[in-house]
Amino acid sequence: MSKFTKYHLIIKFTAFCLCLLLFTSIIGCQTIRKAAQTQDEAEIQTLLKELNSPSREDRWAAKEALIKIGPEAVPALIEALKDKDRYVRSSAARALGLIGPEANEAVPALIEALKDRDSDVRRTTAEALGEIGHEAKEAVAALIEALKDKDVQWAATGALGEIGLEAVPALIEALNDPDEYVRDSVARALGIIGPEALPALIKALKDQNTEAREYAAEALGEIGPDAKEALPALIEALNDSNEYVRASAAEALGKIGLDAKEALPALIEALNDSNEYVRASAAEALGEIGPDAKEALPALIEVLNEPSEYVRGSAAEALGKIGPEAVPALIESLKDQNEWVREYSVRAPGEIGSEAKGALPALIEALNDKDRYVHWAATETLGKIDPEVKAVLPALIESLNDPNECVRASAAGTLGEIGPEAKEALPALIEALKDKNRYVRWAAARVLGKVDPEAKEALPELIEALKDKDRYVRWAAAVSLEEIGPEAKEALPVLTEALKDDDRDVRRAAAVALGEIGPEAKEAVPALIEARKDEDVRWAAAEALRKIGHITVRDPITPPKIMTVMLPVPVSGGH
Repeated sequence: MSKFTKYHLIIKFTAFCLCLLLFTSIIGCQTIRKAAQTQDEAEIQTLLKELNSPSREDRWAAKEALIKIGPEAVPALIEALKDKDRYVRSSAARALGLIGPEANEAVPALIEALKDRDSDVRRTTAEALGEIGHEAKEAVAALIEALKDKDVQWAATGALGEIGLEAVPALIEALNDPDEYVRDSVARALGIIGPEALPALIKALKDQNTEAREYAAEALGEIGPDAKEALPALIEALNDSNEYVRASAAEALGKIGLDAKEALPALIEALNDSNEYVRASAAEALGEIGPDAKEALPALIEVLNEPSEYVRGSAAEALGKIGPEAVPALIESLKDQNEWVREYSVRAPGEIGSEAKGALPALIEALNDKDRYVHWAATETLGKIDPEVKAVLPALIESLNDPNECVRASAAGTLGEIGPEAKEALPALIEALKDKNRYVRWAAARVLGKVDPEAKEALPELIEALKDKDRYVRWAAAVSLEEIGPEAKEALPVLTEALKDDDRDVRRAAAVALGEIGPEAKEAVPALIEARKDEDVRWAAAEALRKIGHITVRDPITPPKIMTVMLPVPVSGGH
């Protein structure tokens, strides 16, 4: 074999080895990448499941982990949108929303997910498209279609609003949709988009379609003060041939508020409209403009004599927002034959405040009104106008025995607003802690600490209230004990026990109350240390331990929420 041939073979063999090595490396890299991808997908699947964990910490950690992975998680999340488990699909959509605009490659898959058989998946999908925002513009048509889905309507509305300007043309077109709920949602979406939608909405006010004009006006109202550019068009719309358009224009002017002063003459004129709905909307709009609408006072006072109780009630409400000059007319309106008008006439002085003191005798008399809602409104208003305590206390104390539970609860609340000057009512409030109605007990428990910050004679009843079957009552009792402070040390055993209450707000309020008792609450230290394991109470417990004098390390995970939160009282509404 020649030297040249040997050399040639060596080159060929070397090239073969290099190719083999390169091929092995490529296969190895692909295998490593595939293994890494599989591992990433498994991690993402685990994180998706943790988004549904009962533990707030686990959910928070999973959310942060997915955001940290970011766009790299998107392909796996798109795949997860097809998972057979609805919770996984829903969590995948939620996670894509958390990633935000960088998840834009998932938009086609999310559009498809808007048709998912599960309502929660459809809803979280719509929310995710909203979080992606402008980058999800190709989803506009699908989201407008989703407005017909009652389970998704609100989320789709918000998403269209977040997508912004690109959604405006399609939304304006959708103002003509035959479905009233869709048109209403479209108006809200345009309201969310805000000033960017103004040119299209102003143009839509002249659309040939009545519904388009009506809901364009509604959308301008949703935009509010930022829609003042539309004032001339809305003032013109007050003369529209259709009453619903005129009413929507009046409502929009009211929502623009103070900046709608130039519409005053047109709104005053609208008080004479042939349609009562338009007249009422005009009255309400004048009220929203407020004290700057004083030139409308004579016209509104005149409206108090018109045939429609709906319009009379709206006028009474508006007068309360314009100013004290309306008080004499409102006093007269308290004699109206319609209970709804009387209720609004009673509430109006509360809007005026201390300058409505001239209405006190009439309001005290209204406590005897045969309609329970008028009576209830009177108790609330008395607390807002800084009344002469001696003049109203007997009537309010008497109201604690009213047959209607709303009146009794409201009377207790008003006494709380008066504060320590209502100390004379303490025995009646203590008795109210035994009321058969839980809302009355709640109100009484909540105000005892305000009426008498020491409230020593109320301690036994407040301690008993901490054992009430209703969680709102237990919470209110704990808050009153917190306001009493060190003088509430007699309640230490029951407050310590309340740290184990089934309701987190009660547990938190109990911890805060123990902290306000201060060093005298040292016997509660072991229970408070234990309470720091409770994620809903840990910060309140830590703060309580600090106030008692037991120094503790701050928790690094959950932000502090020491403030006691006012819980809602679900009482009956008005007329």
